[in-house]
Amino acid sequence: MFKRPAPVVTAPPPEPDWREAAATLKSSAGQLWAALAALLTALCGLVRAAGAAAAASASRAVAGSRGVAAAGAALAPYWAAARAQAAVAHAAASARAAAAGAALAPHLAPLAPALAAAAPHAPLAAAAAAAAAVLAPPFLLVRAVQALSGVAFDCAALAPRGARRRRGRRFVALTLDDGPDPHHTPAILDALDAHGARATMFVIGAHVEELDRLGAAAGAGDAGRALLKDAVARGHELGNHTWYDRASWRLTRARLKEELGFVANIIAAAGGAPASAGADADADGAPRRWFRPGRGFFNATTRQAARETGHTLVLGSVWPWDAWGFVCPVLAALFCWFKAYPGAIIVLHDRRSHTPKTLRWLLPMLKRSGYEVLTLSEAAAAAAGAPSPAEAARSANQRLLDDSDRAIAEAAAAEAEAAAAEAEAAAEEAEAAADAAGEADAAAEAEAEAARQAAASPTLSEGRKKAAKLFKGLAFNRSARKSAA
Repeated sequence: MFKRPAPVVTAPPPEPDWREAAATLKSSAGQLWAALAALLTALCGLVRAAGAAAAASASRAVAGSRGVAAAGAALAPYWAAARAQAAVAHAAASARAAAAGAALAPHLAPLAPALAAAAPHAPLAAAAAAAAAVLAPPFLLVRAVQALSGVAFDCAALAPRGARRRRGRRFVALTLDDGPDPHHTPAILDALDAHGARATMFVIGAHVEELDRLGAAAGAGDAGRALLKDAVARGHELGNHTWYDRASWRLTRARLKEELGFVANIIAAAGGAPASAGADADADGAPRRWFRPGRGFFNATTRQAARETGHTLVLGSVWPWDAWGFVCPVLAALFCWFKAYPGAIIVLHDRRSHTPKTLRWLLPMLKRSGYEVLTLSEAAAAAAGAPSPAEAARSANQRLLDDSDRAIAEAAAAEAEAAAAEAEAAAEEAEAAADAAGEADAAAEAEAEAARQAAASPTLSEGRKKAAKLFKGLAFNRSARKSAA
């Protein structure tokens, strides 16, 4: 019932319409004005109620004034002594303040004209200081608390000590608290898929159980667990936000560990993280056991419970105060985009109707600024120096090209070696043929020489022939005599 198939994106998502943004801002301004009017009306009602209560108390005071007067007459000596003692103390304090002022007067005198000139602008300066405290990135707070072991406010704390992030890679980790929700979680997943972003969703166990109960009543089965499995199937990961939506620092260590264990089992069943922390829990890209305390505050007990259950306590460095009911999506997106920096952890909230709209504005802005939107595990790997998918693909392609070039060079060397062997064999055959030709020439020369000699002395040849015939005749006669004997 609540599970949706992954959308097939055949074209890039449409760019946000700024006219829609203007209309959203206008409607938000109207809602804010209505809220202020309702607040003023409520304050007027409170003032009237306070006036009525004051009138009633005045009437009661008049009724009891006689007893008060009698008590005052009895306590008059004590009041007089107290007033005299207070006057002495006030005089002593005034004298000390005057002495301090006289000592500081020479140093403050040069600043008097500047302070007098700046006095009319004091309200504007106070407003600017308040805006800076809200809008400026909380670097000082992050750096101050980052020294605590086991607590992460941005991705720099998730990398091993001494690891160096790749230069030029810009990424942020996106997190969503308080899920799941049957209406808003699917819309959030669709917005993330449309822009190729991934996020870590911090799960509240009671919300999962509630959706499972509603799904079972409607005949749809475990709807909450189905939503978690759908999120994991789309490439997102799950974190632990305890069982109830309440302040974790108020819980005892035993109760907090129990709730963390319950929610960890739900997450493991959905495939979002390992059921227990193993040796590979901190490996690059491996799913970790993330824990974000309820209400965003922690103490020593919270840290100890997280450490004993094998969780990494992670908060965030960019939060647009979107947990409130009244939030303008455009302003929230601009706020997150303005405060984003490489390695930041953005905190948004599920179960709010403005969150999907905020993502539809925020994700294109981050993409145009060159940011990758990753899960916490992916951001931890990136902070440790892991390459981006594009860089990994380029490295793989380069390795394939290097391997092919090496194979081509080896084949060319083998062909050259075979050609050299063939040339050497041909040279040996040519040498053997030359030797055979030389021997044939020598034999021909010998025969020619013999022929010349034979032609030069024919008488000798005839004599030799006659001698040979005579020798044969003698040999025949000797053999005949032996046979007769």
